[in-house]
Amino acid sequence: MKICNHCGIEGDFPVSYGNCCSACKNGRHRYNMNRTQQVELLEHQNNRCAICEKEVELFKGKGKEGAHIDHFGASGVPYRNWEEDWAVRGVLCFDCNKYLGSYDIPFFEKVIRYIKNPPAQTMYDL
Repeated sequence: MKICNHCGIEGDFPVSYGNCCSACKNGRHRYNMNRTQQVELLEHQNNRCAICEKEVELFKGKGKEGAHIDHFGASGVPYRNWEEDWAVRGVLCFDCNKYLGSYDIPFFEKVIRYIKNPPAQTMYDL
């Protein structure tokens, strides 16, 4: 058994990871966050998706079961620093992360305009 140098968790880590658990290895590489920082962010959100508020859990593997760290950009600056080209925004459920990653802000602005002012409503002045 090894102890992760970044978060202190004990486990059997792959030799290629050295003394680093998979959550810290992946989190530090992708988001510059270790396991503890990822957990703190989710706890700050009351263990819920930041968009739909569904209860989520980190480190459940890829796919629909686990929570996902929502991020954009690629400069590699620390996660707490909001930079123009890099940021971790929060923790999302699979569905919210998938939809958010598929579209951009102008698309969602159009969706909001559509919901607030649907064509059928203006056609009949309801």
